[in-house]
Amino acid sequence: MNKFIQSFNRANLKFEVRQKRLKNCTKEIIDLIKSQFRNLSGIVYCLSRNECDTLADELTAAGLPARAYHAGMTDVTRKKVQESWIQEDNFKIVCATIAFGMGIDKPDVRYVIHYSIPKSIEGYYQEAGRAGRDGLPATCILYYNWRDVIRLRKLIQCKF
Repeated sequence: MNKFIQSFNRANLKFEVRQKRLKNCTKEIIDLIKSQFRNLSGIVYCLSRNECDTLADELTAAGLPARAYHAGMTDVTRKKVQESWIQEDNFKIVCATIAFGMGIDKPDVRYVIHYSIPKSIEGYYQEAGRAGRDGLPATCILYYNWRDVIRLRKLIQCKF
């Protein structure tokens, strides 16, 4: 059995936290991707299926082809999106919920954007860790606002 031991410190990852503006966040993300990450592979994590679908449509309409990936899709559709993204068939951006989980290993992901705050710090670390697996520089950006915090608390309370 092989054993792999690695530090949690990933020096190739640059982390940023940005305040999420309620009216301009999608436009800001579009401008960011166009100016800094055009033609690079990336993931935009969203809290809900609806956010994934809407954001993927808005990115695509802005000339940044993207696909949604979430648990509301059939297994066949999710597998097709995943395989197409890894092979870079017509799009390089996936807008995903936490359903885009284990087993996703694309080495050249240059950015991970959290459109909403994740449910846990462990989830954030795991999702942000999808960037830069090839050891090259990558950027992880977290957008936050208090509405997202309140929304997340309500989601958690509904589960318990």
